Amino acid sequence: MLSYASWADEKIKIAQAIESGCCGGGYDEGALIVCSSISAMAALAWPGKGIDKKRFIEILTKVANGGINHNPLRISTPLLCQEDESFKNILLLSNKSFYLREAIDKDYSELIDFLSQKGIKIDEAKEKTIRHNSYGFLVYNQVRCGFAHEYKIGQNATTFDQLRNIFNVNANEVSYTQYIDRNNSSHRRIHFPISWISCLSRNVAQWLDEQRIKEGRQIFEKIYLDPPSSWWIP
Repeated sequence: MLSYASWADEKIKIAQAIESGCCGGGYDEGALIVCSSISAMAALAWPGKGIDKKRFIEILTKVANGGINHNPLRISTPLLCQEDESFKNILLLSNKSFYLREAIDKDYSELIDFLSQKGIKIDEAKEKTIRHNSYGFLVYNQVRCGFAHEYKIGQNATTFDQLRNIFNVNANEVSYTQYIDRNNSSHRRIHFPISWISCLSRNVAQWLDEQRIKEGRQIFEKIYLDPPSSWWIP
């Protein structure tokens, strides 16, 4: 019987084949397919216009307990510190050139607790900045929207991390590259492997299957779940 889980797996197989070079494709096309599948499932959960960003990220929050290797609510501390330098000394993040991977990042709740223990007041502006540096938002903003609207990844992300093999990074682990701008300043870019984004798609599909069965809907029939009183990303 067709399910969202089996449908998502079909799209993931296509995306991974294309990423591997099938039909001359690459990361770009693979990411578009997997991110589009997440967008499609979010649109079935909460149909409507003008809420694509909200529901894309919201559906990821529903499956945020998927584990450390594919948690969309982890916060990118390197990108957070680049956007707001007031976090840098608190999080003890160095500008020195060394390899960074997912272990340096914190879950949203963990980060908020950590900052509270340090006596840091999180106002509305800082809360927004933190959430905008969550993996879920970055996948939407840097990967999904980057390729969908400009056919290139966002400036804070990268399609390739050539050091992953050297540092034996797990295929489902997020990592960072470093680049030097024209002013000789060092910056980090985040890399979301296709396999990592695929984990999100599988988790979303399983969650949506549960909601479909609960609501008595057929596959690809709009579910019309009640929208949250407050979207995770407004």
